[in-house]
Amino acid sequence: MKETSGLTESFNVVLLPDAANGEAAIRASKTIAKVLPVEFILGNFFLPHVTVYQAEFPKRNLKEINNSLRLISKTVKPFNVILDRYSFLGNFIFWRVKKTASIINLHQMVLSRLNPLREGIVNKSLLAIDNDVYPGDKDDVRRYGSLLVGKNYLPHLTISCLKNRTDIRKSLNLLKEQKAIIKIDQIHLGLLREFGTVREIVCSWPLLT
Repeated sequence: MKETSGLTESFNVVLLPDAANGEAAIRASKTIAKVLPVEFILGNFFLPHVTVYQAEFPKRNLKEINNSLRLISKTVKPFNVILDRYSFLGNFIFWRVKKTASIINLHQMVLSRLNPLREGIVNKSLLAIDNDVYPGDKDDVRRYGSLLVGKNYLPHLTISCLKNRTDIRKSLNLLKEQKAIIKIDQIHLGLLREFGTVREIVCSWPLLT
């Protein structure tokens, strides 16, 4: 595995919620932050999003990444993302996405096309992982430069990241359970930053209509 350098960039292929559900996610994030210490709050500088695939890439491959996503977008029809419940993983609070065939197939297509463009590069923060949360996590880092991918793909919209894991139950108790449906008609490439946040969208592609 190759470590990152100044010649690389972290990207996240994402799905964005509509305005109403994006605001619902932001409200949930702010609700937690009013009571508990957090690493970030969703809003103007931290975009609510559902990750399809995130990894570190050589900057020189950006054109090919964009081309790959453009080609994928021409083969995928618009579909619905179903947000069904709040959950947690580590210090993160998730609005879980139901694993439908549509989102799994999109994940697999993006993973297949973009993973070779990493050229074996792995973000340094992932190299320190010692224990698997899900079986095969360390292998996923080696093979895909990411976690929660392939068989372990866990689509979600991150609401917050707590500073203290002991606050998990408190944070979940602050949130009122809600379900939502988001119509997805675009895929986006964003800049991946600390705690899996996305602050900027680099490019977007409409799905097949």
